[in-house]
Amino acid sequence: MDAIREIIEDQTLQISDLTEIVKKQSEEIRVLKAKWRAKESLEEEARQQKIKDESSSWFFASRTSD
Repeated sequence: MDAIREIIEDQTLQISDLTEIVKKQSEEIRVLKAKWRAKESLEEEARQQKIKDESSSWFFASRTSD
């Protein structure tokens, strides 16, 4: 009986440790996803600004050539 109790206690501790690991990894994944979204957002803003700059410079170039 003592051996069975020790096995169960050991498994309970292992489950507890694994639960903590999963919680930490979930938090890390959440942080990485937030960083990824922020990076994508900045890249999209830069792309939109580049398009805006290119289109406005073309407009001014075409207007001054008339």
